Amino acid sequence: MSNIPANVAPSEIPDGFSLADPTGHAAAGASKQNNAAVQRDAQRQAILEQAMTPDALARLRRVKLVKQERASAVEAMIANMAMTGKIESKITEGKLIEMLEGIVGAHQKKAADAGKISIQRKNPNKRNPIAPKEMRELKRVYDQLCFFAEKAHAVERLNEIRDTLAEYRRPLTHSTRLRSFVLSPSKTGGEGNVTSSRTNRRLSCEEDHESVAAALEREQEQLQKSLAEIHDRQVQHIRPQDTAAALKSLGKKTTKKEVQDIMWEVDEKLDGVIDWDEFRLNFERNIRDKSGLEPASFYHMIQFMIYDRDNNGMVSIDETMNMLYARVGRDQMESTITKLFGGDDGAPIKEVGSQGGEIDFTRYWEVVVREQGHRFNESELGKILSEKKKRSKL
Repeated sequence: MSNIPANVAPSEIPDGFSLADPTGHAAAGASKQNNAAVQRDAQRQAILEQAMTPDALARLRRVKLVKQERASAVEAMIANMAMTGKIESKITEGKLIEMLEGIVGAHQKKAADAGKISIQRKNPNKRNPIAPKEMRELKRVYDQLCFFAEKAHAVERLNEIRDTLAEYRRPLTHSTRLRSFVLSPSKTGGEGNVTSSRTNRRLSCEEDHESVAAALEREQEQLQKSLAEIHDRQVQHIRPQDTAAALKSLGKKTTKKEVQDIMWEVDEKLDGVIDWDEFRLNFERNIRDKSGLEPASFYHMIQFMIYDRDNNGMVSIDETMNMLYARVGRDQMESTITKLFGGDDGAPIKEVGSQGGEIDFTRYWEVVVREQGHRFNESELGKILSEKKKRSKL
């Protein structure tokens, strides 16, 4: 991920995208992002150098100058093959040409097959790494993210209407709002006038509430109808603006380039959007990843939203334990909980907030990115690079 050019005009930045640092400390934030980007690029380049011959690398660089999208697709393919142990010998220039031609053929076939219906039968012997409960939550998050940018305002407004209607439906004798309608005896001509004024005010208050509540219910019905229409669209997918809007709702503002990189991690078909198959594949790859090499920015957002079942922008210990236990077992679950909710370096869990303690997305992101770096350092490739770095300093 490269730096954003300083001469980008504000008018060139689409809705949902920002050049601003979410913490308000632009210089520090930019430095952290740049360091992370440099590390990812270095890891990717190291994989390619290990997996390809010099001639193949040189050709790939030339292709990237004129066909960046095609070259990026091949890079992703080679990195995935290397991480899954599918490369028996270094990829030669001839093999690289075959891979490039295969990508062109895949795009042509996809265009030719558009509109056709195909049936894929499940292999009953293939083990599903995602537990049924986690699969339901994964589908919930996918549905939530599809066209998120279009739905965000309506969902926020529906929550406001729900809270307001709940307040209006409370008995007025128990509502603090009634106090503003009750007159003080000192501002009336006598006790009889006070009682009459209070009664009139109460009736007027009730009528006003009924009128406002009716208007809110009509707005609520219209918003629900709009959301249902979006949900019923035949094609459901996640666009770049949806990813940007979702991250923004979690308190993480992103630039256009950052969102493009996050989408690239998941967009196997290179069509600019993320469908259910790509969404699920990215999740499966990351829960299997032991090396820290799997691109995981999009996965981190998904996993946080899975934990955050009540959609309050916070993840609690109870929510996290509920989802982790079935996948990783008790020991690994407790280790993960301590890393997320405890202090740095395994300090005890901090019992703050509701449901045993809560963290926001910023804290969650810091922990999981750090842990991914630790996994890479402990992997075979990480150890090779570490040794290489030590030798270069001698």
